[in-house]
Amino acid sequence: IFEALLKRAFPKSNLDFISSVRGSTGCWFYCKPENFKTYVADQKPDLLIIGGISNYHTGEVAANTAAILEVAERAKKELACEVLILTPALSIDTRGTDVTPRKWTLAGDERTRKQIDPERLYPGAARLGVPVWDMTTPCYTWLYASGKPYEFYSRDFVHSGERGKQIIGRVLFSYFLTAR
Repeated sequence: IFEALLKRAFPKSNLDFISSVRGSTGCWFYCKPENFKTYVADQKPDLLIIGGISNYHTGEVAANTAAILEVAERAKKELACEVLILTPALSIDTRGTDVTPRKWTLAGDERTRKQIDPERLYPGAARLGVPVWDMTTPCYTWLYASGKPYEFYSRDFVHSGERGKQIIGRVLFSYFLTAR
């Protein structure tokens, strides 16, 4: 959906989108030289977007953040491309069984909080001159306010279905419309 929205908003643009991912892996996988080459360098990106829900899937939070920053730094230095880091978007429904509309906060959502490391990520990205877009807050703000059941936006416990992808795509598209 994100790609379609961008092409519709910028019809004269010449945009090619390449999804280069291996499921259930985060930057701890892509920072290995052979994986960086295959999944990043060989794709020759002008803009590398680092995102997803698996960057904090395994290991220590600090090590996962370091891996994200390592991939970003290597892409800038070795490929001379622009880099954008996204925090995790809509994934696991952390509301529990109560889907009553209510306000969401990162501080009150322990599970989601474990997938974000703002204390290290934002300063590290700033040091590299790489923007970080918070996909987590708008997605989970929508989820908690929606009153919709889990099945409305998800295809399974972890992955978004078609509606979930639309939510994520529209949030990402909104950032692109307002980016400097």
